[in-house]
Amino acid sequence: MAIEEEFRQMIERLVKRQIEFIKNNSPEEFHRASKISKYENHVDFWHGYNLGYLNGQIIQMFQNIYNKEPTSDEYFEIEEIFQIYEKEIIDAVKSTE
Repeated sequence: MAIEEEFRQMIERLVKRQIEFIKNNSPEEFHRASKISKYENHVDFWHGYNLGYLNGQIIQMFQNIYNKEPTSDEYFEIEEIFQIYEKEIIDAVKSTE
């Protein structure tokens, strides 16, 4: 395992907080963005947006803690954590349709 357990737990807490954030916002909040972004598929757009947001937050957190870029093994483990929560993220986004 390339990522320390403590960092893995930090990632999981961040992902869970983001899922709760999605669930706690009204659909109107999400649909307002469609007027600006002009996307066609609500779920695909917000799923990708949230994954990108989380990825950026996690990489920045990694850089701040370890003062380096993640290795390919570390980055792969981060992606594996995303996959664990993928369905929950999609379900949260679907709840905003």
